[in-house]
Formats: sequence, C-alpha cells, structure tokens
Amino acid sequence: TYGITLAGELVEEVSGLPFETYLRQNIWQPLGMSRSSISVPADRQDDVAIGYQLKGLDLAPQPWEWYHTTPASSVNSTVADMAKFLIAHLELGQGGGGRLFSERTAREMQRQQITMHPSMPGWALGFYEDRVGLQRVLEHGGNMAGFSAVMVLIPTENAGFFVVNQFEGSQLRDDLKWMLPERFFPAARKPRP
Repeated sequence: TYGITLAGELVEEVSGLPFETYLRQNIWQPLGMSRSSISVPADRQDDVAIGYQLKGLDLAPQPWEWYHTTPASSVNSTVADMAKFLIAHLELGQGGGGRLFSERTAREMQRQQITMHPSMPGWALGFYEDRVGLQRVLEHGGNMAGFSAVMVLIPTENAGFFVVNQFEGSQLRDDLKWMLPERFFPAARKPRP
C-alpha cells in the first residue's frame, strides 16, 4: 500500500495534476468509465451502495469508509466501469477505442516481478500472482466496511472477472477465483506438482 501511494505521489509530481484528475483524464475518460471517482461527487452521494455486515442474525448497515492511502485505495466504481478497466488489461493496453498504454507496459505489468521462491506465485505490477491448479491468474482485491471485491485476470485465456459483494472479508471472492477457472479452463483442473 505504501509503495503504491508513493508511486501516486510521483504521478502527481511529474504530471502536475492531482491524482484523481490524472486518473480521470488518462484512464477513466478514455475508457468511458463515467461512474468512477475517488471523491464521490455531490450529485452521486445518494447513489453510493451501502455495505452490510452481520450483527448476530441481523444485517447492520456499515458507515461509509474512506481510506487515507490514495492512490492505493479509495477508488469508487461500478462493475460496468471495472469491466472496461479489466478489458483494457486483457487487450494489452487497448480500450475505449484507442490505446491507453503500450503493449510493452501491459506485458510488464502482467509479468512476475518478484517471488519468494521460483515455485511460488509472486507479484506483478499492481497485481498479485496465484495459480489455480496449473492456471496462472493475476488478481487485486480488497475489503472495506461492508464490502469485499476482487478483479481476476487470466491473461493466457484472455479472460477475467470482477466481483464485489456484501460483507467485509467475505470468502465469496476467493471461492469464485477458484471455481470459475476450474469450470472453464482445463489447466486449472490439473494439480500442481
């Protein structure tokens, strides 16, 4: 989180723009992500989803949570907007009818950058690496009050998905990360050596 936050500070310094403005001009608008922001606009305050947690047997609404580690967190978006972002990564930088970033940059972002051991999944740029059976997947997820989310890319299959659901720390996102690749991709059903 702190490394990504520092990178965001560098983006601001080099571009001369506030981070949210940079995202809007260089990512969200080109991709047509019209419902993505860090600061929720006043006219959308009533349109923000409410997260819930179980309190005993009852659902308890959670207060709005905002992290102070932007840009590593705090992007508010919709599933439709996140699909556009996911597709841009699968299309190696293409999106919104143009090129968002170079194919070389996309491949570098998806390449394993570091691992603790060659037989273990590691980290790419902005993504965690994992294996479902023999199928390599890239993911980035998170939790906040009342919500759990994950974006999963399966670059070799040109596939991916984004899921967000109620309950912070929910296991649903992890279950789907395993079940969907196993259902659709034979390599995911093969056991790791």
